[in-house]
Amino acid sequence: MRQARNPFNQRRSESIETDAAFLNLFEPGILDILSEGDWWDKVRPIRSAAGGGKTSLLRLFTPSVLHNLHARRSEPPLKELHQKLCRLGALNEEGPCLLGVMLMCGRNYALLQELDVDNARRQRLFFGLLNVRIILAALRAAMAMRQLSYPDDLGRLRVARTEIELQPLGISFPATGKDLYNWSAGLEAKICEMLDSFGPLQINSLPGHARRDE
Repeated sequence: MRQARNPFNQRRSESIETDAAFLNLFEPGILDILSEGDWWDKVRPIRSAAGGGKTSLLRLFTPSVLHNLHARRSEPPLKELHQKLCRLGALNEEGPCLLGVMLMCGRNYALLQELDVDNARRQRLFFGLLNVRIILAALRAAMAMRQLSYPDDLGRLRVARTEIELQPLGISFPATGKDLYNWSAGLEAKICEMLDSFGPLQINSLPGHARRDE
């Protein structure tokens, strides 16, 4: 007998520790808000009250959850969910075919407002911290997608040049995942060290980026 799914028993998706438990609670009907034709190629703000399912929807597309669902695709309670994700292009018969990157944005950023610097320098620190955390989250997700170890297997990942010109300081492309990890982790550590420092900021040597994609 199929057990009724009630994710509100655990209101926060983050508190559901295992992917298996998460899938057992996920209700496929929420996917009906996504258009099968073009849901992935545009920005889609998702708003709801607390506990409305925003985090759960995003978590569903992360590599470890997709791998778990693919392995259990023949189980009756998960067949509908698997079929919906196949129609959306997130899964096929071989496994996940979408790299979902999930990044929480509540850590350290509020501290930037307390810094005694002008708004331009504050934005430089914010974009620098955001950029490197997006990169680190993408690297972690790429390893999970291929079921490799993070960060040990990052040397097996090759990051090619893109059509969009990106010139982060201190790194050039093509590069390995390990190169990108070392650059990103180093800049993150430097920015966080400045945020945690009790001494005066060295204005002329503030790390960071002038915009989000730099």
